[in-house]
Amino acid sequence: MSLAALAIRAAMIGLNQAEYTDGIIQLQAWNTPVVFFPPGYPALAWLAGLFTPNPLYAGRLASIAASAASTLVMFGLARCILRNDAEALWAAAFWTLSPILNRWSIRVMTDAAFTFWFIACCWMLAEGWRGRRHAAPWLMLLAGAATLTRYQGLYFVPWAAALAWRARKTDSPFQPAALARWALAAIPWLLLAGWVVSHGFGHAGQFIERASYGLGVTLLLYYNMFETFVMYWPWAITHSLFLLGVIGWTALSLGEGEERGFAGFALITALVFLAVQSAFLSFQYRYLLPLLPLWCVAAGRGWTRLVSWRPMARFKAPAAGLILANLLIMTAAVLSLQRGAFGDLAQGAAYFNTVWKDARLLSMERYGHYPIPFKTGFWSKRDVLYYPAEEPRAGDVILLSNTSCDITAEVERLRERFTVSKLGDWRTSTVPLLPDIMVTPENPPLTSNPPCMGFRFTPQQYYTVAVRLEAKP
Repeated sequence: MSLAALAIRAAMIGLNQAEYTDGIIQLQAWNTPVVFFPPGYPALAWLAGLFTPNPLYAGRLASIAASAASTLVMFGLARCILRNDAEALWAAAFWTLSPILNRWSIRVMTDAAFTFWFIACCWMLAEGWRGRRHAAPWLMLLAGAATLTRYQGLYFVPWAAALAWRARKTDSPFQPAALARWALAAIPWLLLAGWVVSHGFGHAGQFIERASYGLGVTLLLYYNMFETFVMYWPWAITHSLFLLGVIGWTALSLGEGEERGFAGFALITALVFLAVQSAFLSFQYRYLLPLLPLWCVAAGRGWTRLVSWRPMARFKAPAAGLILANLLIMTAAVLSLQRGAFGDLAQGAAYFNTVWKDARLLSMERYGHYPIPFKTGFWSKRDVLYYPAEEPRAGDVILLSNTSCDITAEVERLRERFTVSKLGDWRTSTVPLLPDIMVTPENPPLTSNPPCMGFRFTPQQYYTVAVRLEAKP
């Protein structure tokens, strides 16, 4: 299953027409002023770059490899919890076919890599709670690798501490072998500390800034984010998988101590991740991707409970077909309909690889508070200046995209000072079945905001135009 996933996803390495800004920045993590991303994923992309000279493909290859490997650790986690190979196999199959995973498994983004480490951490935690010796330092090592990939890995630090405390009498940390294991576990944390000291940590500022609307408004925004995440969870993971998960969670909650313990752990994890993401005020299901493996474990149990129900015994094969078809159809729809975000900008920027080399290239693209056109610079392979911070002048060429500005209004402003001629235009589109870059409706802005789900069937038309400025006669 893992090898099949690797082969199929590798065949789709060129499917997406562009990448999101976070991914482009992480391909340049060693020399970027952005302080939000730890170095784990850029390091994986660098390793993948040993197999391809294309940096975009290297980033995608890192995600593809991590997502394929996650199927193996998913099976291990499910077997550890469920104690049933058939149920574990179903859980791994549900995970491998899920639309959220498959969307991000071929993207230049941390999601697939982080979720691999997340599942590995859950597996080690489960083994440690069942009495495996030396689990605490190994969990701390895995948590360090996860945190080097995304800071959400910090979640496992208190769980590793709990394991260490639980095993303090039988697994003393002061024995030479134990000290060696803890020293090994400290390596990723030392690397992370060095990275934060040298590059900074920007997420605290993001949380503070997004909580600056006044207490009442801020709490209402948090609640709206939390409620919408929960409300559309069945849609995001498919309704059939949601149903199996509900059946499975009911069975696990009524099961033996270890099963109830896993259900409790999953509940705590879901509440923590939902609370943090709600406070982050960014509506993207990829940040909740780590919760999906836990749901798939429950769905593995839910499947066997469903088909063991006597009225369902005759419909086992049709039921399996419908559930898998639901996953496959949603995955196919997401992959085929959500491949165009920023594709217009990528094509427009690539146009300037070889033409107008003597002209300055300007763009209105920016990243949050950073007035840097990261994507335009990446695809054009040129130094790009941010407009309007950079005063335009005759002879400049400017890329304008409807994801960054009102193109018509901006061209009219430029025509007040220059003769403006169009050099080219590029168009792409998506249907945002899962949260994506939103340009319709124009107001209020819906990208990463909960109301975007109300427009998930509305095509988003992306448009980029290149213009040249000449002095007025």
